[in-house]
Amino acid sequence: MQNNECSYICEQFTEYQDQTLSMKIRSHVDAHLAICSSCQSRFQELDIILDRLHQLSPIMASPDFTEKLMHKAHQQSTESVWERFYQSPYSRIAGFAVAAGLVAAIGLNIWIEPIGPGSSNSNFTEKKINPTAVYANRPDSIGLGNDSLQLQPGKINSDGSVLKLVSDKK
Repeated sequence: MQNNECSYICEQFTEYQDQTLSMKIRSHVDAHLAICSSCQSRFQELDIILDRLHQLSPIMASPDFTEKLMHKAHQQSTESVWERFYQSPYSRIAGFAVAAGLVAAIGLNIWIEPIGPGSSNSNFTEKKINPTAVYANRPDSIGLGNDSLQLQPGKINSDGSVLKLVSDKK
């Protein structure tokens, strides 16, 4: 094919073979084929391919092919995405990959930032606080004067009451 005219002529091949082109377009295609050897050879190649296809024996489908196909199509349309995923042969591999990724992430996190008392980067390091500092001081809302919370070892004192803290640590 050399130009747009050749492209247009070759696009008309199927209708030309089926003889469904209007007389005007068919005469235009005939005139072009008379002067263009490239399009002539293209049409001859397509004719040969078409003849070979027509020589093939037809393939017969089983008698219940249409019924099976329609059942499968209906089944596919009613399945949810998750059902299709679980039936997929890749779902097991994906599950193992996710599990391996989680194990690796947790292991890396523990390796980088160990968990437990006494470790240098632990969230459980004990912080020393001042036992005699006043941690809350505000006016009493019921008129008993000022309340303040003071931390003393083992006790929380308020002006009107004492709360003793109990711990398993000795």
